[in-house]
Amino acid sequence: MELSISELRVCLQGTEILHGVDLDVADGEFVALLGQSGCGKSTLIQSVAGLLDIRSGEIRADGRSLAGVPPERRGTVIVFQNLRLFPHMTVFDNIAFSMALKKRPKAETAQVVERLLEDVQLPGYGRRRIRELSGGQMQRVALARALAAEPRLLLLDEPFSGLNEGLRDEMGRLVKKLHREKGLTTVLITHDRQEALRLADRVALMQDGRILQCGTPEEIFWRPASRAVAAYFGKINCLPGRAAGGAFSCALGTWPCPLEDGAWTAAVRPFDVRAVPGGGYTVTGIDFLGETAELTLAGPAGAVTCSVTAGALADMGLSVGSRTGLEADPGRAVYFKEEGTA
Repeated sequence: MELSISELRVCLQGTEILHGVDLDVADGEFVALLGQSGCGKSTLIQSVAGLLDIRSGEIRADGRSLAGVPPERRGTVIVFQNLRLFPHMTVFDNIAFSMALKKRPKAETAQVVERLLEDVQLPGYGRRRIRELSGGQMQRVALARALAAEPRLLLLDEPFSGLNEGLRDEMGRLVKKLHREKGLTTVLITHDRQEALRLADRVALMQDGRILQCGTPEEIFWRPASRAVAAYFGKINCLPGRAAGGAFSCALGTWPCPLEDGAWTAAVRPFDVRAVPGGGYTVTGIDFLGETAELTLAGPAGAVTCSVTAGALADMGLSVGSRTGLEADPGRAVYFKEEGTA
């Protein structure tokens, strides 16, 4: 299913939650809606599913407006965070629920359920009660129940948030696998940036009811449209400076850069800042993280974070109080114009 959302505005209890959201999802694409709690992610997908009334704007599926189309006829299904499984039913009956409503033949239903149990790696679990399952197994049952409805658009509202890291990764891989095998269009809500970058074809970062940027994982990480987007994807050093005559100058040096003359800020990730011979900066803190370490340094550019491998840290012999020089990789810098400057 191809999904197109334009100028979508949604109010809840008299308060506007979505402020003119635009988003296109191609047929068969996997899109992650990323953002902090309360940014409007759930409101957006519930509006697509027809569970919420919209104030204005339009939602189209394969070019057809969904205005007035009831939820059960939209070809969408949501897997919620709380799963909403029926505890009094068996696993089989939970998965078969949508087919029972459509009065599908029992033999056909049994075949579909068994196939779905294989798909979600729960063969032989049909007769178990929901209360007999682990959290990860219940997630799989909820996913199988959603797939039994034969959706063209699968909407996932943070269904893995209650799982530990290992199970969360496992469920993510399973969803991605089924997404590809079944040719689904999938929209995943998450506040975990690594999950979004790992699973999605494109990531839409939301804040305060708006989409700040939508792009491939590589685009949104390496070419953020704003400081807010850059900061969401991890630590970043913001280096104020000026562009003049085709070069940019800041406290970490001067390098060629085709920017309009004026005041700019260069945003550089910690792993694109290197310690070099010199004494302009003092190490004020070291966070040892195992394979890597993060150094906090103070100097002409203010506080700067530098990420190094554990081996490089040992080779450099740096410790708190050490003096060193710093340089940035200009090829990895992203620049933001300072408003009202020239």
